Amino acid sequence: MRQIGVAVNLYTQDYDEQYPPPFFVLNGISCEWPDEVYSYIKSEALFKCPSNTNGEYRTGCPAPDLSNPEAPAYHGSYAMQQFREALSGPRLSQFEHPSSTATFHDTTGSAVLSKWGWQPTLTEEDLIAAGLSKRHQEGNNVLFADGHVKWLTRGAMAKRSLWVLADTE
Repeated sequence: MRQIGVAVNLYTQDYDEQYPPPFFVLNGISCEWPDEVYSYIKSEALFKCPSNTNGEYRTGCPAPDLSNPEAPAYHGSYAMQQFREALSGPRLSQFEHPSSTATFHDTTGSAVLSKWGWQPTLTEEDLIAAGLSKRHQEGNNVLFADGHVKWLTRGAMAKRSLWVLADTE
């Protein structure tokens, strides 16, 4: 996951300090954030957690057909937090507390997870229902906006402040 953080950092340097969009449409085709950062990683294997038995990621658009029951396996092992607008990523300057704002984390198959920070309260059940992975001993690896990765319990991940760009949200 740390390598994904490095790739996103390189991406932001090339794109005026803006994160990649969680997902986007290119010529009418649906694509996801890994397609934007792949050129900085150049290895599909880095999108798969070693503990995930089926989280393969396949590069290139279009995103897998969600009517296919195997499709979630093609989204890889990590999800990007969707902060505001799904079709554009946040700017680095929008992160009020980069060392305590979660940007990516383990997932069960979705490459993008919804705007959790807009919910007044979060529970562990909300996080699991949204696709938070259960493969790391009741916790998850989280990539923060400043680039560090840390393991957090699901209880700690239910803290609303992890999922917002600024205190005023």
